Amino acid sequence: MNRRKQKNGPLIVLLSVLIVVMLLLVAVCITMMQKKDASANEKNTTQETTPVQEEATPLQEATTEEETPVAASNGHTVCIDPGHGGYDRGSEALGYAEAAQAYKLGMLVQKELESRGYAVVMTRTDDNTKVTLDERVATCNNSAAEIMVSIHRNKYDGTEEVSGMEAWIGSSDPEDAHALAKNILDNLLATNTMRDRGIKTGTEGNAGTDYAINRECNVASVILELGFISNKSDNNYYEKNIDAYAKAIADGIDGYFSTYNVTQ
Repeated sequence: MNRRKQKNGPLIVLLSVLIVVMLLLVAVCITMMQKKDASANEKNTTQETTPVQEEATPLQEATTEEETPVAASNGHTVCIDPGHGGYDRGSEALGYAEAAQAYKLGMLVQKELESRGYAVVMTRTDDNTKVTLDERVATCNNSAAEIMVSIHRNKYDGTEEVSGMEAWIGSSDPEDAHALAKNILDNLLATNTMRDRGIKTGTEGNAGTDYAINRECNVASVILELGFISNKSDNNYYEKNIDAYAKAIADGIDGYFSTYNVTQ
């Protein structure tokens, strides 16, 4: 009996040591797993947070770029209004739509003016959005614009023979608007394309009333009617000389600021 106990003694000690070692190994494994989980959670938290911050920055930049025109290096701000837009296509004839043509020229004028140091406020920047007259006036009046130039095409339903370009200003023939219209129209006519229909006041058929742009804008304003969309020759001139027209309008605006404003 005592001999059996003596023989079993070392075995019991060995088993005890093995149990202790196993328990230590389990404890070490649990500790390592806990540290790994904590590290993974910290990494996941960082990964989830970073994209949100990255997405927020471009949105803020897009809003700023959309609402703020290029800063004026020459000290002048101009509002350019491409007429119509969206479901309002304006006058249509011979396969052309006034809204699309006004938008195309308006964007070229913006580019030309900005290359000369102007800040340019646009009443619309695509051809898919309908902009009301009230919104156009508000865009001008709520900005630092010193002048408003609205771009349109004309139309005559009676005959295709009526042609030429003209400029409309307020019924009172304001001096500043007249100077603006003359400078722009003179430069457009210097392209030797469409014929001159002159500077007109009021509205068609009623010289005592004004178009909304000329009536409501707080700055010198002019509505340009760049040829008749119902006339083949005017359409050909418009399509072939649109870059020259953009430059001519910018030249006219340069002339206005260099002459009229100096004498005031």
